[in-house]
Amino acid sequence: MKLRLLALSFFIVLMSCSSDDSTDPVNENPNPELPEQPSEPVDKVMTQVEIIYHDYTQVKRIVTQYEDDKPVFDVTYDENDNIMVTGTYTYNSSGYLTNIEALKADGTIDNTTEYQYDEQGRLTGYIQDGEETYGFSQTKYYTYNDDNTITCTRSYDTFVYVTTFFANENGKIYSIKDETDNDNNERYDAQYNNQGDNIITVSTISDYGVTSIVNYNYNYNKEVKGGYLGRNNLYGGFNNNILRAESFNMDYLVLTSYPVSYIYENGPDNYYDYEYHYNYIYEFDEYGYPVKVKKYYDGVYNTEIIITYE
Repeated sequence: MKLRLLALSFFIVLMSCSSDDSTDPVNENPNPELPEQPSEPVDKVMTQVEIIYHDYTQVKRIVTQYEDDKPVFDVTYDENDNIMVTGTYTYNSSGYLTNIEALKADGTIDNTTEYQYDEQGRLTGYIQDGEETYGFSQTKYYTYNDDNTITCTRSYDTFVYVTTFFANENGKIYSIKDETDNDNNERYDAQYNNQGDNIITVSTISDYGVTSIVNYNYNYNKEVKGGYLGRNNLYGGFNNNILRAESFNMDYLVLTSYPVSYIYENGPDNYYDYEYHYNYIYEFDEYGYPVKVKKYYDGVYNTEIIITYE
């Protein structure tokens, strides 16, 4: 038995030596590198946003070109893909929108809009001359009062209206009140989320009570990438957007999370019973940037937004 074990050991040693003396080529790269995977870009810059309306409207699509996440030029097309209006945007040294010049397809002026600001970057004036399109010009001038309110005096041709905006302790507008000469004055009250950055509820309050409520829902888990949600930050600040739009409509606000839906329903003091649903469906690229948004109204697909980057 011992002789057999000795012979087996001797055989293993010989095999090992034979392997060491082999002249076969040696693989000097036993772990070849896999093809290089694309790395995530530091930042993708938004260059274009195209809005396509699938329901019946005279305006079929709007294509807007962006530079540094700000619109610089847009084209509005009709249902036959003919150019209706082109717009050129101008900004001041602080990056705030100061002028929009809109031209008709034949090159003549459709309307011009001027925005004015104070030394703190607050919107103070809006002057639009649109004789060709609107038949009259309109102006809005904003006064910032000591009681944390902002008064907007609006002039449409010979008509003058006053709207008051109320700001909370954080300086954000939370209420809008229209003052008219009749008994049915309306107020719009907004409630913010716990972080104070996104509006989650807007209530319409008339002389008869709460007539409607809008509830906004967001995806707080999805990381926001790119400039899409900030595409409306033309006027230099959150309040400026509300002042310009005179509403809390999320389509005109600067948001910090992707909106996924909002539900518009009658308030407890409204005689009528109704409920409308708006939903957003997103498509993202491999890096998490939104490239397409589909908007539905009560389940009907009516608006498509395509975002392009470089």
